[in-house]
Amino acid sequence: MTEDEKHRELTLRNFYNEEQDASFAEGPPLSTPQTRDPAYRHA
Repeated sequence: MTEDEKHRELTLRNFYNEEQDASFAEGPPLSTPQTRDPAYRHA
């Protein structure tokens, strides 16, 4: 990897833009093995 490639990698956007970020909150809740577990729902 050249120095230019290293610099470009460090300067790339590390955050989502505001539309993408807002869509995460507006989307349906995620279903994971942890959230489907009855013990998790009672906590």
